[in-house]
Amino acid sequence: MARPPRHAGRTSVLWLLALASLCTEPVALAATGSPTAACPMAGNGHNVSFDGRLFVVTRGPADPTGGWHLMVLRPERIQYGPLGIPRLDTGAFTEPRLIQPWEHGENALALCEPDADRTPYRCDDAGNPSDPGPFDCYDFWVLDSNAFADQYNGLRRRPLRVWISSPRTADAALHRWEWRGAHEPVRNGAAADLRGIEPTVTRDGRLLVWQGHPANDGQIDVLMYATNDAPCGAGAWDGPHVISHLHNDPRARGRYRLSERQLRGADGASYADGAIFRGAYPWLFPNGDALSFTATTVPCRGTEDPPGCGPRRGALSVIGYPTNWGLAHIDGAVNPTTTDQVRLFFSSPGPTTFAQIPVTGGTDVWPFFGSNTANYTEISFDDALDGNYAGVWHMNESVTLSGDLDRTRTPDTSGYFNTATLHGASFPDANDGLFGKSIHFGGDGDWVEVAPSSSLNPVNALSVELWIRPDAPVDCDGANNYRVLLGKGNIGGAYSLVLEEGERFQARVLVGGVQRSVVSDRAIPVGVWSHVGFTYDGASGQLRFFVDGNPAGSADGAPGPLDGSPDALTIGGPGGAQPACPNGNGSFLGAIDEVRISRIARDLTFAPRPGNHARFVSQDVPLRVPTGATFRTSFTLRNVGTTAWGTGTQHRLGSQMPMDGTTWGTGRIDLPRRVQPGEAVTIVADVRAPAMEGTFAMQWQMVQEGAEWFGESTAPLSIEVADDAPPPPPPPPPPPPPMDGGTPPPPPPPPPPPPPPPPGSDGAVPPPASDAAVPPPGTDAAAPPTGDAGATPPPANPPGSGHVDGGCSAAGGSQPRFGSTLLLGLLSLGLTMLARRRRSTSR
Repeated sequence: MARPPRHAGRTSVLWLLALASLCTEPVALAATGSPTAACPMAGNGHNVSFDGRLFVVTRGPADPTGGWHLMVLRPERIQYGPLGIPRLDTGAFTEPRLIQPWEHGENALALCEPDADRTPYRCDDAGNPSDPGPFDCYDFWVLDSNAFADQYNGLRRRPLRVWISSPRTADAALHRWEWRGAHEPVRNGAAADLRGIEPTVTRDGRLLVWQGHPANDGQIDVLMYATNDAPCGAGAWDGPHVISHLHNDPRARGRYRLSERQLRGADGASYADGAIFRGAYPWLFPNGDALSFTATTVPCRGTEDPPGCGPRRGALSVIGYPTNWGLAHIDGAVNPTTTDQVRLFFSSPGPTTFAQIPVTGGTDVWPFFGSNTANYTEISFDDALDGNYAGVWHMNESVTLSGDLDRTRTPDTSGYFNTATLHGASFPDANDGLFGKSIHFGGDGDWVEVAPSSSLNPVNALSVELWIRPDAPVDCDGANNYRVLLGKGNIGGAYSLVLEEGERFQARVLVGGVQRSVVSDRAIPVGVWSHVGFTYDGASGQLRFFVDGNPAGSADGAPGPLDGSPDALTIGGPGGAQPACPNGNGSFLGAIDEVRISRIARDLTFAPRPGNHARFVSQDVPLRVPTGATFRTSFTLRNVGTTAWGTGTQHRLGSQMPMDGTTWGTGRIDLPRRVQPGEAVTIVADVRAPAMEGTFAMQWQMVQEGAEWFGESTAPLSIEVADDAPPPPPPPPPPPPPMDGGTPPPPPPPPPPPPPPPPGSDGAVPPPASDAAVPPPGTDAAAPPTGDAGATPPPANPPGSGHVDGGCSAAGGSQPRFGSTLLLGLLSLGLTMLARRRRSTSR
């Protein structure tokens, strides 16, 4: 049989790879906590050094070794488990060493570094600077309070030096420590003791926050602060002040981002200057950019039921730049329940300190350690930083300005504060969604309502997406049944989404006074979480539907901007009482989570589920090679999970055929760079053919070492190895080494959050066209109307609509991009062509 010509049968289409490399609109992940992992750094009060490697944690007084214990974090020893969750129980922490017995009520503390830029420094055994020296030395002022001396709660400081052997390696350990002085009180400029508990301090040592009271008399439950020109100083602190005063304090404004704007509640209402700000267990982001704290009390069902109930130990929250200076009650596993567990003392080594953590992808993700909960979690703050969201509802509870849990409302974390109000719908006590809390709807009149806002009237483009879990089929009798999932003015308004009989969908948008619709061609199962959404691009007139990341229907019309609506937005129903089995317009029965509305047409082929997930896109491999030859291969995969891939987190491409084998000279291929969720990556490798003739299998799959194999494998190949095969062309220079093998570079500074919509901009809009122009819910739509062919081109997006992404951008962030649906369609077509070609050449 004649041999195919040189490189015939190669599974390569260059235009296919070129398309795979195109940038698509980035996807911001939820501002939620990741799944948690057990952490041996357990106790009560704790804090972390600013380089993230030393933790001091309180144990006792019931513990016979009660007091302060020091533990060294060795990120080099972090391993990973299912979903890519870091494992910290395999030597990542050294055993706790008691450095201060329980004598003076040692509990919560702050590690203040008087010269953070030179901490740690190389030193000898006497603590003298020595480069090179065998140790890393840390000089701290340890700030705490005498919280158990009749609750005087006076803040104080004491100097501590710590020596670490084999520093910054997998063998790092505590060598020794030395208390270098006695306690002394921390006082203000009037020589009055600053009184309170749970101090936390910025890296520069000049901003101090604690739980105290404006009366400065030992009372607590209010977040207070003071500033100082002398880092970690004993005296001359300017304070105490309630943190609601920060924005008006010339000593803080311009120095700390937390003070850039007036602090606001979860609903956007401002705290007045000096107003009481309830909170406990504060932790300052190192540069004073934001503050985490517990925002609400945990009610007691009985004596110590749940354990630790009563004080303000619930709703771990954040306020500052990542939340548009609004109070954000964090959704997700970091807040697993509102009734059964208390949350105390969380701190972080920072988002870019180590290559091994965090593993969660996103623009701004922080790893957090909890001491009383003995856990580790990661929190993403991408919502308000994205710049193109009009509303993001994680469907968890809100928190009031007075520090109470509000079960009647759910906050919007997009930066626009479009708070939603529950009508009949309810929250579960414990997390039951894929990412945290969800809202439950009873099917007979429950709904969630968002007041009219111009920010919810996108003009150029629109994306609507949510996770839903229907609890029963829609079809309940012989009539036309459908359920309203979301509507801006119900199904005749600006845009809407309904769940049809057969668990399919219809989406509508209003353009030029005419309604356009698309009916999905995919159904979803009952009792299972599914991701659904649709997009409209005003520049192209394209309306697209997606189910679980798969294209599920489309409709094309003339380009044109979206019409707005002065009506409220409803979720889960049209509003008002509805029959449980409606003939027509009805309310949803089930749960809804993670609702997002965007001012751009997002790439909804990315519907991430928690953890490691991969989708195979394409590959470029010759099917006939000489024996023993080295030849180049490439494989393109897409990250469709929430975990970022990188060599620092031990993600690689691994051999599946043969499993872990070295038929091709290696069983692992490193990644060329860190791969964020939603991104595709082309992995290039030079492999070596066997030294004997024959036909050999090749297939690869993503693996996180020690954790799991995951995602779709590459398409299986049978490669002929022959002595007389023509040699492959010489490979180009090898790719550069992975970018994240060491400490990752710091991310670019996040853009400012979107500005609030201008007041009075919710003007009237043209009335909707007759429903006769659009197929009614429950029917299959024909081709939608084309709209107004002479419509005015859509204006540019408003200021503040820029976005953060993983390396691609459009000028101004407002122009439409190459459609991701077309991209995937072309990829699919190309792969089909390649499969046919392989079959034809193997006969």
